[in-house]
Amino acid sequence: MIKSAVRWITSTAEEVVRILALRTVLFPAASILPKRLGLAAADAMSWVLVLMPRPGIHAYLEARRAFGLSHADALRLARRRLARPLIDYVVLNRVMGGREDPGSWTIVEKNAAGVERLRASGEPYIVATAHVSREAMLAMYSPTIVPGRRTHVGAPVPASVKTLPDRRARIQYRTAMDVLTKAWRGEVEFVFVSPEHQSPALPLVRRLRKPGSVVYIHVDAPWAWRGAERGSYERPFAGVNSREFSLGAARLARLAKCPVVSCLPVVENDGSISLHWGDPVHVGDTDIPVMDALLDGIEAAIGQRPDQYVLPIGSERRWNPALQRWEVRRDRTQPGGEGEQAP
Repeated sequence: MIKSAVRWITSTAEEVVRILALRTVLFPAASILPKRLGLAAADAMSWVLVLMPRPGIHAYLEARRAFGLSHADALRLARRRLARPLIDYVVLNRVMGGREDPGSWTIVEKNAAGVERLRASGEPYIVATAHVSREAMLAMYSPTIVPGRRTHVGAPVPASVKTLPDRRARIQYRTAMDVLTKAWRGEVEFVFVSPEHQSPALPLVRRLRKPGSVVYIHVDAPWAWRGAERGSYERPFAGVNSREFSLGAARLARLAKCPVVSCLPVVENDGSISLHWGDPVHVGDTDIPVMDALLDGIEAAIGQRPDQYVLPIGSERRWNPALQRWEVRRDRTQPGGEGEQAP
């Protein structure tokens, strides 16, 4: 009972610090300070978080176990991962305040031949993406990158929250959603998915049958509604042995008879943003192979650039940089035995 009380007090104090950091440090920094100093404030707050028991130790242990890093390298990666949402928050609030113009950002597209053909033809398509840096994500919605009618599919901003972690997440998520409208002058439409909302499949199919329409879906989102009848399936992903995913992107592409193409945006060290496109995929009679292909690419990108990913990575599997794949950690198998490769 005492341990539970201590854990509650500690976690509550940590969340209060994180919310205060957003509201009383980073928001004013984004609104008043030059960009360089605003980003420095976000970087400084990441040092505070990495020294806290819950976010810091969790991020450190995840880095150690999932990537086999030394103590010093694991600490550096943990701090970079904790810093990424804070940096994003500063940049997005600068955009909201009119102090930053994403239209002036340097955006470099890679492996874009396939998506270029779709743009030239005016054929509708789905962009399958993941929960990476919000700053990089904002660039992906630019009309110079994806012209036409753009629709974002995601969860709605919660109307109310019951816990401090939910309140913090709401602050950051609301900013990310609002900035899509602010940055691109209301050109991005929204379709929400939640238990309270009816299935958006039919409205999205109608949109995807119109030339020039593009729908963005975060295919790595954890899916709460289990079972094939609820449109989900289970598979290993990045550092976890099993996670539930929606089949929605593949099913939507099949119903609309349109291709789906992956895109992973990355903030580079020089401040530019690179968009890593996959090859367009046309869905056949089955959805799971398509989703597996999309998620395989995303989890490989997480292994290569873990500091860009903002959701938990997990630590049940380990990234093999030589083979560029995720494998079951050897220390999770029988003593002295070889780790079994994850499917």
